[in-house]
Amino acid sequence: MPSKLVRRSMNSGSDRIILENGAVRVVLLPGSGGRIESLQGGGFEFLLQPSHSFDEQLTPGMSFQDGACSGIDECLPTVARSWIGIPALEAPDHGDFWTIPWTVQESATSRSVTIVADGNSRPLRFTKRLEVSPTSLQIDYSVENLSSKAVEYLYACHPLFSIDPGDLVVLPASVASLRVESSAHNRLGNQGDSISWPITYNASDSIDLSATVSSNADTADMLYAGPLASGRCGLFRSVVGRGIVLRFDPAQLPYLGLWLCYGGWPDDSEQRQFAVALEPTVAARGSLENAIRDGVAPVLEPNQTHSWTIEFLIVGLNGAISKETFVRSIEG
Repeated sequence: MPSKLVRRSMNSGSDRIILENGAVRVVLLPGSGGRIESLQGGGFEFLLQPSHSFDEQLTPGMSFQDGACSGIDECLPTVARSWIGIPALEAPDHGDFWTIPWTVQESATSRSVTIVADGNSRPLRFTKRLEVSPTSLQIDYSVENLSSKAVEYLYACHPLFSIDPGDLVVLPASVASLRVESSAHNRLGNQGDSISWPITYNASDSIDLSATVSSNADTADMLYAGPLASGRCGLFRSVVGRGIVLRFDPAQLPYLGLWLCYGGWPDDSEQRQFAVALEPTVAARGSLENAIRDGVAPVLEPNQTHSWTIEFLIVGLNGAISKETFVRSIEG
């Protein structure tokens, strides 16, 4: 059975590939940065959908907030814009790959597809293979250095999850502290500060970071956990008694970025984001510039390839489960 290909009327870069297997349905946009637009389990959408109109003709180097700000993108070779003002060393906001078209490498089936793209700021070839099962989406990644010189890079998966107040963010039981990358209004401190997880404190209150709050909280925090002993984390959606678990090898992706945005970003827009992102990553830094400065950026030697896998497992497809059951599915 061939996969479904649906052409939107906007432009040819918006072709969709739909993968389905049992209760799991995935929509991929190869021509729009290789973005995973939708990840559904039992008809329930786990990914944030665009809250504003945007030009689907993505332009390399554009600001991330001018794009869809939804679904799952890939950040390579940086997350935050890097080396501003040094042209030979710059990398754009959220990296090269979310703004460029990807090519389908082999004939897609109803359950799997492989896409590939070459970066703009670095000589990197990025490949990902998506395969759906009745309970999960598995993505196999590889990044290859096409040049004769070593290349430093950052990688972070960037899944923006839809949320409601009262949902639960679950990190590995071994995580007791987080590193602050940024915090709107400095409510959790400054870059590089260490805070406790899941309960932390500011000048006047204790804060349960694991519990999602309302969209008008006016907070936006980027935090890092790691190095990790366990490559499992997840988000429980209370409204359906169902959750999504990310599983990965901490030897390949030893850190986890945690984006908690409750109406505090972008600060120059009327449309504020309401989402959580769980971001397996190679280093606890937001920009390649800082990762190189601190000596934590991975290095690809000439013609070398690094590979890794991330699985998005949907728990509760056979009936609503409790938060406690969901937590045990991660800790177990």
